[in-house]
Order: sequence, then structure tokens, then C-alpha cells
Amino acid sequence: MTGLLFACGQKPDSTTPKQASQEDQTESKSPQTEQKNETQPASDQATDLDQLTVLSQTEDYVQYELNVMRDGFKIHGKLFLPKGDQESWPLTILAHGINQTDLTTTPYATHLAKRGVAAYVFDFIGGAPLNSSDGDFSDMTVLTELADLEAIYQKLTNYKAIDSSETYLLGDSQGGLVATMMAAKHPEDIQGMILLYPAFNMPSLVHDFVPDKEEIPDSIDIMGVSVSRYYIEDMLKVDVEDITTSYPGPVLIVHGEDDVLVPPVYAQKAAELFPKAHLEMIPGGKHEFSGSDFIKALSYIDKFMVNQLGDEHYQLTIDEEEQADNN
Repeated sequence: MTGLLFACGQKPDSTTPKQASQEDQTESKSPQTEQKNETQPASDQATDLDQLTVLSQTEDYVQYELNVMRDGFKIHGKLFLPKGDQESWPLTILAHGINQTDLTTTPYATHLAKRGVAAYVFDFIGGAPLNSSDGDFSDMTVLTELADLEAIYQKLTNYKAIDSSETYLLGDSQGGLVATMMAAKHPEDIQGMILLYPAFNMPSLVHDFVPDKEEIPDSIDIMGVSVSRYYIEDMLKVDVEDITTSYPGPVLIVHGEDDVLVPPVYAQKAAELFPKAHLEMIPGGKHEFSGSDFIKALSYIDKFMVNQLGDEHYQLTIDEEEQADNN
């Protein structure tokens, strides 16, 4: 795995998103980090959800529209809040992959919400050519996505219905890489991570395309999409070994054995580097899970969350308990 520097050679610190100043954070040169027209509410003022629009509800949860502003750009998102008597709920923020939207993370979010965990899905700013958030895909980088996650954390943990002491990240593909960057930078704020086929190969892949940092092209094609010079420059700053070893919390990695986009060896290496990681390989599984592979992934997630929250706070059906016990 190529040894590249995260955050311009500075080791991630444990400053919380609520404390970190704009000057303290390593910024991308992307235009998507240059606008600063709107700010979040003051972090010491808890906010009620009754000001939000209800999009739908089931017997288990309410779906709210919950948008977040970051540097003048709108992040379009949805919060799935469990129904019940609790004053506050654990939170999982779900980060999608490159050229994707919250359509890939919503099935996991509804699963979590049915079991007593608030779940937030969103589209990264410029995360795909066609998405619901602001920004252009040509300006998206892993550092703009990291800034998105920090803004989301700051706003969501401001709500009375959210237990900020129980915040988890779930990331798939590039979302898993960015989630790891977030957890490494703010380890005290993230109680655990679920990484689905995380794209830990991206820094070395970009480095293979661009071996000379002094001759960075305007764009390259990677994983079926064309990414910009901004993307290349920021990806070359990421040191996978650094960010994985810097997060001390529990991590679940679920990867398909037949994933050709992100070879399983990267998940296996990451599982060795994280201080507290557990790796589950799905036989025959590819990049993105569907059908029986999706069901298996959910059972691994259930077992992980029960271990973190306890079965009194993460509620499984009898069949789900048996399936989790068998894994």
C-alpha cells in the first residue's frame, strides 16, 4: 500500500468538529471549500426536530428532511428517527461512495432505524453528476467530503433527539475511506465504524495513474468516472496506514471476496492496521451488496451494533438474533 501523507503531512488530531476552527483544518483547493456564506447554529443551543418537514413515517420511524449548510453549499439529507419513549437516540451517519447517492445507503438506514438507531443519509456536495445536493462533481474531493461529514456531525449532534455520545459512521466504498478520515481526525466523537467494501485502494490507485506530483493532469478516469485535478491532489495527501492506525475505536469491515473494484487484500490489510477491527468476508460477494449478500451484511451489522449498544438498545427480532448468533 502506497505510503502517502494525510493532511499535508500532519498527523490527524482529536480536536472535535465542534471545536476545530476553519484555519486549523486542512482544506482542499477545490472551489467547493471556498464559499463561506452560511454557518451552522451555535453548537451550545440544542435544537428540536419539530421545525423539520416530515417526509414519511412507518410504525417504527419518522423520516425527516434535514439539510445541512457547509461553506455556502447545501447538503440534502434525510433523518430516520426511531419512534419510542426515549428522549435521545444513538446516531449513525451513512456516507455513500463515489458517483453514488443516498439511494445506496438508505436501505441500511431504514434497517438501523427500525432497531432503535437514528440514521442520517445524504448526498455529498458534488458527490455525483446527478444528485440532490449542491456543488459540481468536478470539484468533489475526499477533503470536501470530509468537510461535509464534519458539518453534518456538528448539526445533527445539536438536536435534543440525538445522543451525541453514541455516534457511529457507516461508509461504503469511497464513503468508507472518508468515514475513516473523519474518525481518525476526531476519534473522541466517533464510537464505532461500519465499513462496507471501503475503497482503501484509491490513494495507491491514483498514485499509479499520477506517479509524478509535479505533473498532475487536469483529469483522469478512475473506477469508471472522470475525476478532476482537485480530486487527484487531495487523494495524494491520504495515508491509509496513518488514518487506520489513528482510530482506536471498534470497526466492522464487510467485504466481498469477488470484489474487482476494491480487491479484498485492501480490507484484509486495513483489518490488521486498525487497533480494534473485525473483518467479515462474503463468499462470492462483489462491490455493493444485494440479495443474500445484503442480508448477510445486515446480520453482521446487527451483531456489531448489539455489541456496541446492548440488546436493550438495539432491538432485534427472534430470527435476527438467531442469525446474528450464527455469524
